[in-house]
Order: sequence, then C-alpha cells, then structure tokens
Amino acid sequence: MEKILLVLVGKIKKRDRFSKLLHEFEQEGYAVHLFEDENPASFGLDTLESAVGYLQHHYGGFESITVMGNNKSLLFAWYRMKHSTIKEYLLYVEEAIGTEDMIVNEDKEKIIALNDFSDLQITDGMKSIKIIFEDWDHIVSLIANYILYIAPYKNEKITASLHDDAPTGWDDILESKLFQDIITYLHGKYSLSIGILSIILVPFVYHKMKNSDILDCLLYNAAEEYGRLDFNTRIKVIDYIEDLFPYFTPQCQVCLLSLLYESTHEKKYILQMLDKKLCNKLTIQEKSATFWKIKSMLFVGKLELTIDELIIFKHFYQVCVDEIVQQVQLPKTKPVVLRNRDRIVIITSQFLGIEHAPTRNVLDYSHNLKKMGKEVFIINSADISFPLYEPLKAKPIESYNTFNYIEIDNENYPFYQSKAEMPNFQDMQKIIDLVDDFNPEFVIAVGDSTLAADVCSHFIDVITIPCGGILPIYPKTYWAVPRKPLPSDEQVFQAFSMAKERIFSIHYTFMKKEKETQLVRRDLELPEDAFILCVVGNRLDVEVTEIFITELEDILREVPQSYILFVGVYPNYNEVMLKHSLLKQRSHYAGRRSDIQSIYPLCNAYLNPLRQGGATSGAEAMLEGIPIITKPHGDVYYQLWLEQSFTDTADIITFLQRCIADPVFYLKQCNHAKALGEKLFNTAGMMQEVLSYMGNYLRIVKERAND
Repeated sequence: MEKILLVLVGKIKKRDRFSKLLHEFEQEGYAVHLFEDENPASFGLDTLESAVGYLQHHYGGFESITVMGNNKSLLFAWYRMKHSTIKEYLLYVEEAIGTEDMIVNEDKEKIIALNDFSDLQITDGMKSIKIIFEDWDHIVSLIANYILYIAPYKNEKITASLHDDAPTGWDDILESKLFQDIITYLHGKYSLSIGILSIILVPFVYHKMKNSDILDCLLYNAAEEYGRLDFNTRIKVIDYIEDLFPYFTPQCQVCLLSLLYESTHEKKYILQMLDKKLCNKLTIQEKSATFWKIKSMLFVGKLELTIDELIIFKHFYQVCVDEIVQQVQLPKTKPVVLRNRDRIVIITSQFLGIEHAPTRNVLDYSHNLKKMGKEVFIINSADISFPLYEPLKAKPIESYNTFNYIEIDNENYPFYQSKAEMPNFQDMQKIIDLVDDFNPEFVIAVGDSTLAADVCSHFIDVITIPCGGILPIYPKTYWAVPRKPLPSDEQVFQAFSMAKERIFSIHYTFMKKEKETQLVRRDLELPEDAFILCVVGNRLDVEVTEIFITELEDILREVPQSYILFVGVYPNYNEVMLKHSLLKQRSHYAGRRSDIQSIYPLCNAYLNPLRQGGATSGAEAMLEGIPIITKPHGDVYYQLWLEQSFTDTADIITFLQRCIADPVFYLKQCNHAKALGEKLFNTAGMMQEVLSYMGNYLRIVKERAND
C-alpha cells in the first residue's frame, strides 16, 4: 500500500527548490503525482475529483492521499468537500507575503493572505492544513497562523486562554503537539529555539491576550536564547525584527526594543525607546512603563548613559508628568501665609516591608518630623509602573488599601495608598485633593521620580529627596541632593534651568536597625580564622556579574586568608557556584536575613559590586565599624561620602594584604568607618536641615509676596 502525494499547483517560480521538496517526499516513501498549470484559474472543484479518480484507477489501492496546492482559496474549497480518501492538506507558499499583510498595527487585525484562516468552518473530525514554506519571512506567518487560527480549533483549553487571558495559556500552547511539531521543524531548519520564536510571537500574543505574565515569559525566553545562536543567525534575527518594526503596535515596539537591548546591549535601542515620535503614540501608562524599564536597568547596572543621554531620559519623564497635569484639576496655589506650618505631607512611590530601604526612609522621616512637632500625612502613590519584560517585583501591599492610618513606633499617622494601578487620572486626582485639603506647608517626595509628588509641585512647594545618590528629575521641585556634588551636575542644572537657590546638598541618613541576636561565626558555618568580605544586596543575581566573580576569584587567589559571605537575595547561587569551583570552596550564602546588624560583626570588610544601589547596607556595615571597599561609582561611594575608593582589583588586593599584615592600620580603618557611619544615622539632623532650608526659602517667598 502506497502513500500518495497529489500536487495540484499553479506556476512555480523557483523550480529547483520545489523539485528538492518533492524529492524529500519521495524519500519518505510517497509516490508523487504532479499536475501543474501556469494558469491557476484552470483548476476547479472538479479538478480534485478527477485527479483522485485517476489515482484510484491507476493504483487500485493505496494507504492515503495527501493533497498539496499553492492556491489557498482553492485548497480551502477542496478541504470543505470532506473527501473521504484524503488524509491531509498542504499549503505550499513559495515567496514571502508583504509585511503589511501580516502584522497587527494600531490594534486592528491585518493578518490576511497566508495567515487568514478565518473562512475555515469548524467541522467534526477536522483534518489539519499544514503550511510548507522555504523563506525565513514565513516563520512569522506560520506561528501567527497557529496562535490565531489553528490553536482555537485544535484545543478548547487554548481557546479559553486566548480569550480569557488565562495565565497558563502559554504553557498550554507549548504543550500542544502541533506547536511542538512547528518548533521541531523550525529548529531543524533554522537552528531556532523557542526563545527566538518568542520574538516573533510578541505582537500577536500581546494583541490577542493582553497578558503581561505570558508576554514576559515570551520575551524572557527570547533574550535568554538569543545568546546561543551563531553570529549569522543573530544578525538575521535582528535585521528581521528591524525590518518589521514599523508594523508593530507602539507598545510592542517598546517591548521589542527592551528585548533587543537585553540581547545585544546596543544603546541605540534604549534611545529609540525615548524617541519623541514613539513617545507620542504611547498612553501615559505605557510611557511610565518605559521610564521604569530604563530606570530599573540603570539601577542594577545593566545600562550606563552619558550625561547628555541622561538629560534626554529626564526630559522623557517630564513628558509623563506634564501629560498628567493636563488631565487633572489642579487647585490654586495657596500663599505661604495661609498654609499650616505644622503640617507636612510625605509622598512615596513605594511603601513595602521594613526590609525595603525607601520604606524605612519614610518611616524614619515621619518619626523624626513628629518628634519636631510636625503632623505628617503619608501617601503611597504606588505610581511605579513596571515593564512587561523582566518586571521588578515590588507591587504595593494590597492590605494597605484599607488603611486610613499607619502605626510607627506606637504612633498613628494619617495614611493613604492608591487603590488602582498607577498612573491613572482618577487616583491621581484623589491624591491632589487629599494634599490640598490637608494644607501642608510643603510636601516631601521620597525618591527622585515620584509622579504624584511632581504633579503636586504645580500647586504646592515640593522638596525631593532621592533614595539613591542621583539627582532628582522634575525641575519644578526643590532638589535635596543626597551626596557629594559632581562636576557633571552643573550640566544637568543648566539643561533644566534650575536656579541654584532651589538646590542644596544633604548628608543622607538611614534608619538604624537594632541587633536582634548575638551571633558567632560557627552559627553561620564560617571559618574562624578567615578575613571575611561580605557582599550584601537584594539583587545579587543581577549584581554579581561574571566580571565581579573574576575579581572575587583573583582576590581569593592572591589573599589566601580571604573568604566571601553573600547575604541577601541570590537565588541562583548554587547554579553559579557549579561553574566557579574556587569561589564555591571559599564562600557561603546566608540568604536574606532580618538580623543583618548581627551578621556584620562577623565580617572584616564590606565589598561592593559595581552597581547603583547598596548605600543602606553599606551604611549599616560602617555603623558596626566595617571598612567599605568600593570603586568610585554609585550610591555606596557618593551617598556615604566616602573618602577612600579603589581603582581596580590589584588596588583592593594590596589594601586587604595590608589590613591582614598590619593590625594597627586595620583598626584605624575600622574606627574611621564607625565614626562616619554614626553620622549617617542622624536622621533628626538631616530633617532639621530640610526644615531650615525650606523655612528660609518660603520666608523669602512670603517677603516677596508682601513687597
């Protein structure tokens, strides 16, 4: 019994390739019968019947017939005839169709031509229609066809996922046999993984499902797999995406640009995300998500921008604030004399647990202001919008939505938390009205970019205190710069026309944590005679890079007494250690610890990775007399006002060798760290600086108003 391939096609342009395909079928055991006509119109419904009749007469009996055609409409018509002897239908596509025919644009479906299977009727026992293609461009067509049309017919569970935004939809799709067949074919032909196919799936899945969890999974897989491709295929993937880019929806463009940067580390994709033309097409939520995506990469050290590029980034944020200002009702600015001098509003973008440094700042500021006689109203605007690719996990604590007061050290403070996903105009208006009704003398914004506070700066004075050693962003507020001045600051001040009287430096302070327990080294299974360097952070999986690991191993080789203690969030520690035997032998991961102040006395020095954050843990170490080892970069160096830094690993090794060899030198280092650390926990002094500055400035404003 033979398998028969019945080929009914119009004119074939690329004969060699088509002949090769037919030869492959012959090798698989098919008897190939080709009927070709340069005029496809000569084929009709009766053509199939005639051809099948010919085969039945010629063979007498056969195992099955597979029909291949290159006219989609005619193939559909044959399919609907439900011919009992035909097992399968194959659509052969010789050339790529135009990109305008297959990409979702401006939230309207334009998936037609090859991808449009919408005129197929669902029938019992429906047989599959497969697509055969030869060009790279048809990968998009094939996958889009599957997601949008084949999957709903094949699997009711997938249908529910596509229409109900079920978070398990992506898993359902992956487990489908048809999808696995597609993946197998593409992997074998192009050496492409599911991750790279995810790049192509993005616009279609986003349009149909609007499910950020699934989209995040798609993009994460794509970026992870991109690095495994050979160079030529990488270039082809990027070129292909860039060719199709204008046809993606704006929100998909942002996602893909983010992915392309993660995959290639080419800064041009970040600058494209900030382009005015793209920005104008985004909603305020999408603009905010774009801002926070870039800001998060800056924070964890995945991205560095020049001063000119940072200014472009800050202007992008200004557009977000100004758009909200245009959509809300702002009250009139009250004269200083009519404001309540005993009241202050603190607005933060995040209010999480006590382990979260910005949250501790809010608590610490509020407590100290109340001791100074101020009535404090705390507002968590929760206006951080997280990107769809690798979102940071810092969603607001929902139980706080019902709180009217928050307790700090047995004292109650008026409290409000935004109840809907921000930014949204309704909740923004609610915050504006709350601030106006409370009638404070001024507002303190905790964080360099607090949307709600920056909007409020259009009707009340706002002083911005960043949580890291960076400049605030919005130029209508007053800037409390929490670090040493930098030469590059002047360029930013000029770019935003910031008057010098609106800017001042402060010694940033931290909230002191008491020791919970008294630990010894054996409690953590640490070697008693080692010189222990602690590496502390909540994002060690990102901050402990391969470059930093190389530095650690150089230190371990050159300083035999050294030992590394990781404390914080490092979920892939064991996986990383499998590739670094020396570090595995001479390091320990203690996990995330609430008793961090009890751990620092077990260490000899604090070693800082190259990153933006880390100031809180660095300050806490200094309070215990632990010297800080850092390069002249980021919050740990600038925000802690350090006088000593290290240029390279050799410099660090020399310092460590001297500390071990010279106990007197090491003791001086410890005493100096402790003395400076004690200044970093004088929040009452910092708040007094803020009150004094704002008091003087508002007095000048009042005097001008009386003139």
